[in-house]
Amino acid sequence: MVESQRIVTAAVNRAAAPVQGSMMREERSRVVKYTDPSLDRVRPYKYDELTDMKRGIRLLRLLASGLENPILDCELLEAEFDSEYIPKKVIRFPDSTIKRTDEVIEYQALSWRWGTDDADYAVRIRSPDGEQFKMKAKKELALALKHLRRPYKDRIIWSDAICIDQENHLERNHQVQMMAMICR
Repeated sequence: MVESQRIVTAAVNRAAAPVQGSMMREERSRVVKYTDPSLDRVRPYKYDELTDMKRGIRLLRLLASGLENPILDCELLEAEFDSEYIPKKVIRFPDSTIKRTDEVIEYQALSWRWGTDDADYAVRIRSPDGEQFKMKAKKELALALKHLRRPYKDRIIWSDAICIDQENHLERNHQVQMMAMICR
């Protein structure tokens, strides 16, 4: 079993446990729907193109929170693999300038067949300037993210369903070719 499957299996097992402290399973499994009234004024997320399509990836910073919080707050970061296949942070400034750094970003890859359900749930993406956006997610992914979230420390994850612009066929094809590098 690969590491990403172990992580998801552990998260799903925690979701199926009868009681965690005083929190019931129903509360632990609650995630906000995309159509929730609290998100009415939040605009849908639109991807920026990757700085370097051949070496670049997006990473999801899953912001710390407890199981009682049904809202999945995240940020998307950009990284590029160097010549030794080590992901380094890329900073994109509001004036469109780009800075490549030597900061290594450690992450966990989470790739899964997310089921046939509609993407009815929401992930809230915070931009670098603090603006909030919403992105659709399938229930299985939303629950996995909720249970992978740490209570006091952010977690960085690469998830194909969120980190790849699924509508951009060129990007999607490049990312599929990079899967061995991304998931190693």
